[in-house]
Amino acid sequence: TFSLPVGSSRPDQVTNFTTEIMLAKEMYGEAAVKVVTMGSMSVQEQAQVVRDSAVYVSNHGGGSASSIFLEPGSGALLFWHGNIRLDHGFYESAGYFRTNWVSTFEREQVNRTMALIEREVQQMAVRWPDIVSAKRATPI
Repeated sequence: TFSLPVGSSRPDQVTNFTTEIMLAKEMYGEAAVKVVTMGSMSVQEQAQVVRDSAVYVSNHGGGSASSIFLEPGSGALLFWHGNIRLDHGFYESAGYFRTNWVSTFEREQVNRTMALIEREVQQMAVRWPDIVSAKRATPI
């Protein structure tokens, strides 16, 4: 699941994941890749979308807070801005999902980002083989 930014206080620093979404749809199929705007959803809707995600991709900040609803064994890719990750402690100590940080300097390395997504899908497939099928029918 890709969480798109809405009303960011740092519009010049957020990522809209345009290339990553296109590549993910090519890799896993249109139906398996969800693109959502968390700011337009209720907390209950956010929880459902994130709970059903094998991999959650979000900009660091308010949209990434929904990662608390990830299932055990899921992965999160958080695109962070600047040199400070204010809630780094939470994400690194959550323990039930894996956190991958993508910095401002790494954003142009789309192949690296896609490799991280694929690694997370593979990790989820090992832990929950019934959820992540060989056809990748589970939402990303």
